[in-house]
This record gives sequence, structure tokens and C-alpha cells, in this order.
Amino acid sequence: MQWQLLKAELEFTLTHEMVTCPADFFIRRTGKLYFDIGAVRNYLKPVISIFQEKFGIGAEVAQQWENDLQYEIALHSDFNPDKYTG
Repeated sequence: MQWQLLKAELEFTLTHEMVTCPADFFIRRTGKLYFDIGAVRNYLKPVISIFQEKFGIGAEVAQQWENDLQYEIALHSDFNPDKYTG
């Protein structure tokens, strides 16, 4: 179920919000990097594949997108929002 919902969000943002790359989708459009990092880890590759198909992107750019997201995941993995909300 989670993949179906995420895919619908992705299709909507691709069609109506001019999302530019997978990092833009996961960070700015859904906030999943901050609040559901597990979904980013689980669905990173399928989301990149959809971007590749939609925009005709080659493997080199797709790999850079994956590297960028892996960097963001590593940067935010220790973030715990509960620590700040008391």
C-alpha cells in the first residue's frame, strides 16, 4: 500500500508541481527524508527509475541522483524530531 500511495504522490508532483529530481521529491515535496527516512531508503531506486523513464535520463545522471540521495540519507539518519518536540 505504501508504494502505491508514494507512486501516486510522485505522479502528481511530476504532472502538477514541476518536481525536478528524486531529491526534490523526497525532501521538498513529501518531507519523507525528515519524517519517513525508511521510505526513502526503500523506494529510492523505483522513484529514480520513474524519473529516468519520464525524462529519458541516462544511467550516469541516475547514479548521481542516487549518490545525492544517499548523501542526504547519511546526513539525516541520526536526526530525531522527537528530541525537539518534547
